[in-house]
Amino acid sequence: MDVFSPCDLSHYLEAHSSHGEDTLFVHEKDGCIWFCIADGAGGLAGGKEASDYVANAFTRLLEEELNSPDEFERHLRRWDQEIAAMSLLGETTAVIGKVTNGEVIGASVGDSQCWLFHPDFMYELTQLQHRKPLLGSGEAVPIGFGPMILQGVLVVGSDGFFNYASLAQIKQLANFASNATASQFADLARNKSGALADDLSIIVIRQS
Repeated sequence: MDVFSPCDLSHYLEAHSSHGEDTLFVHEKDGCIWFCIADGAGGLAGGKEASDYVANAFTRLLEEELNSPDEFERHLRRWDQEIAAMSLLGETTAVIGKVTNGEVIGASVGDSQCWLFHPDFMYELTQLQHRKPLLGSGEAVPIGFGPMILQGVLVVGSDGFFNYASLAQIKQLANFASNATASQFADLARNKSGALADDLSIIVIRQS
């Protein structure tokens, strides 16, 4: 089910099985859109718990004034250590950030991604991120991104989306279907039978 806000954003999450490990959070407050996607590591115990921890911790940032990628990096480093110290929590990716005053800033670790799709270009904000070690390993190296002017459509997603939807298809949908919802983007990752190959989470934020 798609969820919308007055700032032209939508989000969608679908588990591949009954043990889905993706978590997302997106919230608009005082003209600022805060976004978070975390994908718990499969094959390790506590992946879902780790991704939930990130999303819950992220909600507490809404009361803070975060104005640089370095500040988002700092929080990811702290959560990495906190998760590593909890025996029941595993490891997770994370993309966290916000859109404010027409700009995007944030930080990430792992293989979840954040892209801008514009008719004239497409650009991955998370291109410099470290895929491993993951958050919760105690050795994660978060990398900040931005500030970058929000041009076109911002798409944040887990590998369950970006590993299975082609960038060309995403760009086409982003720029030539102005009312496309997050679930319509998610459909690009489905196989011929309509099934997903992995848990999928996606946030779509459009330039107003």
